[in-house]
Amino acid sequence: MSELGLTTSNRNLVESKRTGKMRWSVTMLLPLVVCVLLGSDVLGTARSEDETVPKEIRARKFVVVDETGKERAEFGIMENGEAGMVIWNKKKSTAMAVGVDHTGMPNIVFQNSKGEALLELAMLEDKYPAFIMSDADGKRRLGMVVTDTGLVTLRLYDTKKKDRCAISLSPDGDPKIVLRDKQGNVRASVILDEKGTSALVLFNRKEQERIVFQVDAQGQADAAVFGPDGKTTWSAGKP
Repeated sequence: MSELGLTTSNRNLVESKRTGKMRWSVTMLLPLVVCVLLGSDVLGTARSEDETVPKEIRARKFVVVDETGKERAEFGIMENGEAGMVIWNKKKSTAMAVGVDHTGMPNIVFQNSKGEALLELAMLEDKYPAFIMSDADGKRRLGMVVTDTGLVTLRLYDTKKKDRCAISLSPDGDPKIVLRDKQGNVRASVILDEKGTSALVLFNRKEQERIVFQVDAQGQADAAVFGPDGKTTWSAGKP
């Protein structure tokens, strides 16, 4: 499973609409309207028993415009061949896109005027719900996912999209916090295991344990300092 690395094509969809690559003229709807009004079955329109309300209307795309003719929403088959919908505000500076990307992943994307995704909701591999928040420049800063085993993970990223902090909760409810440096190396962790032992572990740049503090479920505390070779150089409390 990808670590919240969503490749949502909806953001590309909104951008392509902004640049005019997929301009849908409202006149495309006129034949549809005429066929509906005249009762034509050319577009596959099926009518109800009373012949006044269509039971089904078949079309490739629909466009909604405001009183000035400006496009405000679209629904139909997108460039990737999947169904999707895009909704704009009045200035067409922000948008929400709902659809399925080229991998078959359903998602919802909220974008700013630059076409950058600031908020994303998705279903990874059809079973992992994911949530992503980005800053004003579109850089991912927070991501959360729940796996099919029940593991919950919240990740915090720096401005260079480096994973710096991870907070997780195991399926059994055991919490853990992991802190990483700019190179991605684990430098500290805080855990509370299933036996009720809490611990703080500090690492060097090579991710070697150097200092450990822990308190067990009975309240017994101990600490230890390790050398680069992994041997104990100092300890206190329970051996």
